[in-house]
Amino acid sequence: MPHIRVTGLDIPKVKALSAELTESLSQVIKCPADWITFSIGALGDGDIFCNGNLLKDTVYVTVEWFDRGKNAKNLVAKILTEGILKAKSFEFDEINSVDVIFVDIEKENYYENGKHF
Repeated sequence: MPHIRVTGLDIPKVKALSAELTESLSQVIKCPADWITFSIGALGDGDIFCNGNLLKDTVYVTVEWFDRGKNAKNLVAKILTEGILKAKSFEFDEINSVDVIFVDIEKENYYENGKHF
């Protein structure tokens, strides 16, 4: 935890983002880098549709975590947005919108391997 879910990018792009951004995110979030995970979308392969059309210029990022305050949210949103818009290790199609959404999980609602965290 935290878990970062990216919708609108394919697997190689999300894999590269996880390699490039995990260390800086770890420093801001103040947790070990191996606690930070990335995945593709909620279901399927992460494509976004509007009115039957595939949107190739929009990326949604959902960060599920234990709340770390407004300042951490601002910094994490900036790191993720800039990382997506400025990634050098792979070619992006033109991205016009990166939306970052934080989902704060209450600790009493989190279980790992059937045990309360």
